[in-house]
Amino acid sequence: MKKVIVPILATVMIFTGCSSTETSMEESAVVEVVNMESDKIMAQYNHLIEKESKPEEIILFIDDNMDYLSEENADEVMIDLFNYLSHYGDVYMEKLFKDKTQETLENIFPNEFHESEIHHISNRRIRGLLREIVNGRYKLVRFEGSYYPVVDYDYLKKYGPYVSDEIKDYLKLMGRESAKVMSKDSALNISWDELGERLVQTETYLEKYPNSLLKKQCTSLYLAYLQVYIWGLENTRIDNDQSIILEDPYNSYEKIATKYQDTSIGDMLGQYVNILNKSNRIINEDIEKSREGLYKNAMSVLDEEVKNGQ
Repeated sequence: MKKVIVPILATVMIFTGCSSTETSMEESAVVEVVNMESDKIMAQYNHLIEKESKPEEIILFIDDNMDYLSEENADEVMIDLFNYLSHYGDVYMEKLFKDKTQETLENIFPNEFHESEIHHISNRRIRGLLREIVNGRYKLVRFEGSYYPVVDYDYLKKYGPYVSDEIKDYLKLMGRESAKVMSKDSALNISWDELGERLVQTETYLEKYPNSLLKKQCTSLYLAYLQVYIWGLENTRIDNDQSIILEDPYNSYEKIATKYQDTSIGDMLGQYVNILNKSNRIINEDIEKSREGLYKNAMSVLDEEVKNGQ
């Protein structure tokens, strides 16, 4: 529930002598005051972005002021925040690879980062850096033996009640990836079925919001999911030593193709499964061409959906 900036003039309605014109004028005055307050907040927010404030400062500002913003302004705030956190993540990544910070993290968190154990770090600079990163709503995720900052979209879902369905759906999409990343250490970190579901959900978002200001990020995510889904990863192969597609990915293709046969990706996977069946799931030249064709067709479908939405 959004906080009320100015008292609602509901008491006017109990006086029989008040005309609809007077009520309308008073309501207009309330809207004007609300808009002025919202404009002021947006100006302050933009100033924080422009002077490259720390993410934790921006998060605090949003928490204090989100109640007072219109849905349109709340959307603008969130889109700017997504971009800003992505940019500032590079700043933190550079700091995490300086002055033996990674070595310290390795000693305290040999497998996985836990915020509750930051106090065990004796180095004040590193301890402060980690708290700043966490308060800026990043997660520290271990990839290839080192820790990297990843935007915690799962946390940012708390702003869902303030924004449009487009931003809310984006938060759900990215929150799912943030809660459990698709891959780690060149291996699949989720099941093949989960990867297929994420692929469909991302395509659905792009179809639903073809003109979204976030379509670039979603398209990159979609293509990353698709590439892993049909080619696998170095440490999660899609085929065995005899070049036969393994049961798990194959069964997932069948399941997603059947469950989502009315979607573009479901239809393409159905055609791919038919080709796999003809080759007894053995990867040959036809399968290679089919995979490449599937990937190119998926990109073409996305491009066409964007054009139709314009």
